[in-house]
Amino acid sequence: MDRPHPTSGYASAEDLFVVDGLVWCGATTNRRDSGVFTGRDVRTGEVRREFAPDDWPHMPHHRCHRAKATCNYILTSRTGIEFVDFRSEHWAAHHWVRGACNYGIMPCNGLLYAPPHSCACYPLAKLNAFNALAPESPSRRVPIDLPDDDRLVRGPAYEAAQALSPGSQGSRLDDWPTYRGDAARSGSTATGVPAELDRLWAAEIGGKLTSPVIAGGKVVVGAVDRHTVHALDASSGKRLWRFTAGARVDSPPTIWRDRVLFGSADGYVYCLRAADGVDLVDAERFQPDNRPDDVDDGIDGPHLMEVYVVYLLSVDLRLRSGHLHEYLHAPPLDPVV
Repeated sequence: MDRPHPTSGYASAEDLFVVDGLVWCGATTNRRDSGVFTGRDVRTGEVRREFAPDDWPHMPHHRCHRAKATCNYILTSRTGIEFVDFRSEHWAAHHWVRGACNYGIMPCNGLLYAPPHSCACYPLAKLNAFNALAPESPSRRVPIDLPDDDRLVRGPAYEAAQALSPGSQGSRLDDWPTYRGDAARSGSTATGVPAELDRLWAAEIGGKLTSPVIAGGKVVVGAVDRHTVHALDASSGKRLWRFTAGARVDSPPTIWRDRVLFGSADGYVYCLRAADGVDLVDAERFQPDNRPDDVDDGIDGPHLMEVYVVYLLSVDLRLRSGHLHEYLHAPPLDPVV
């Protein structure tokens, strides 16, 4: 028995799935293909089912791996991951997640596993780390709306800080108080730098670090995967304090006057006293509280984001996926209160 088989996948082996006595294949390699899926009788090769996509075309070609299948769906990756329901003949596109090159994705244990990937051909579907995805369930529904009254969490130094005005921060040419130096993200400074440089000091923090910021005689840097922010003396490298947040600190802190502000992947913007690292405000939660119990083991909740504090008064959210977080917004924050 010899029957035609359309090209499928991309830079990978061809797809062929057997489900409920039918052999399925689809013309999915590139946008010039029809996207039609054909189901043939496993014994005779006769066509029993055939349907065109109701969501087509997507990217110029299939992602660089084979499709996968379960008893209910064929999982293509024309853009992200498309659930092709061959019973209802419907394509459900999920543009916000995709598989790794060559390997793709793996449906198993009632979950969909999406490994990390380095491809930037579709950055909107760029999810970092290893992701395990589950279907929506009423028993674990994550709330979308967060009441304003629940956003502000006062730290132990909050009341004392309100009785004092924030210390002034003189303008110094050699300060670098925020990401890329200033609110314009210029990445430039008027400070003169000699052609020959010598090492002044070195301090071992460990792990992956954010870009450092420097102001008021302090160097402040985040240890991304250790959930910590560290302050060091800018002249000697002596450690001054360390603060542990609720999750990864993916973006550089900002130093404003006598305060250090930074965002964390737990959805909070933190405000610390620069002198000793005591938290003034665990300020303004921008997402529902969905931190898993084992976040210290590097496992994150589903609705996470990176937060950049834009010198001086606003917050810039670097969302893990615009497809997932369209409802989030970032109102300006007053760093004093």
